[in-house]
Amino acid sequence: MTDTISDLQMRLAFQDDTIDALNQQVTQLAQDVTSLQQQLQVMYKKLGDMAYQLEQRSNSAAAPVDERPPHY
Repeated sequence: MTDTISDLQMRLAFQDDTIDALNQQVTQLAQDVTSLQQQLQVMYKKLGDMAYQLEQRSNSAAAPVDERPPHY
């Protein structure tokens, strides 16, 4: 009986250690995901800004071609 209790206590201690290690890993992964999401938002914003600037440049470059010359 004592051996069985001792075995159960060892298993419980091992499971507690495993749960703690897994909890730390999950916490770290959650922090990594949050960081990556923030970086992705920054990249999307920069990409949107770049697309807007490119559109503005192409619109300003195309405008003189579409305009009628002053002598008309």
